[in-house]
Amino acid sequence: MSDMPADIPCSAPGSKRGHLRSGRARAAMTGSLWSLVNILVATVISAAVFVIASRVLSPSDFGVVALATTVVMFISCAIPIAFGDALVQRIDVRDDHLDTVFWACFGFGTLLYGGLWLTAPWIADRTDTPALASLLPVIGVRLILESLTVVPSALITRAVQFRYIALRTTLANALGGGVCIAMVLMGSGYWALAISPSVVFDCSRSW
Repeated sequence: MSDMPADIPCSAPGSKRGHLRSGRARAAMTGSLWSLVNILVATVISAAVFVIASRVLSPSDFGVVALATTVVMFISCAIPIAFGDALVQRIDVRDDHLDTVFWACFGFGTLLYGGLWLTAPWIADRTDTPALASLLPVIGVRLILESLTVVPSALITRAVQFRYIALRTTLANALGGGVCIAMVLMGSGYWALAISPSVVFDCSRSW
C-alpha cells in the first residue's frame, strides 16, 4: 500500500500518515471554523430541501424513510469504526495496521448488509410496513460505504485536514439536496428521501 522504504516509519515527519508536527493550535482553530461552516451550510441545505419536499410528499413518506433509516443506523453500530479512532491516536501506523482495520470493518459491513438484505421482508412484515422490504436494501448500502471509509477518514483526521472534510461534505450536501429536489419534482415519492442521503454519504466519503 506504500512505496516508502522499509526502514522509514509510515508515520515519520513528511508522511501523509503522520500526525501534524507543528502549528497544532492554529490547525485546531482553523478546523473548528471549517467545522462550523460545514454545519451551517448543511443545516441551510437540509432546511431548504425539507421545505420543498414537505409541500409535495406526505407525512407517511417521511415516516417510512425515517423508520428505515433508524433501522440501518442501529445496525451500523456493530461496525467497528472505533478502530479508526485507534489509528488516529497511534504514534506509528504501519501497513498491517491499515490492512487489518480496513478488512475488519469491510467484513463486518458486508456481513451486516447481507443480513439486512435477507431479513428486510421479515422486518417489513413485523412492522406492518411493506415499503421497508425495498427501502432497507437500498438505504442499507450505507453499511458497506461506511465500512470502506474508516481508514481514509482516520488518515485525514491524523493530518488535521478539516478544511478538506468541510469542503467535500458541503459539496456532497449540495449535490444530495439537488438530487432530492429533482426526484421530488419528478414524482419519485419517498424514494427521493431514501436516495438523497446515500448520495450525500457516498460523495462526502469518496472524494
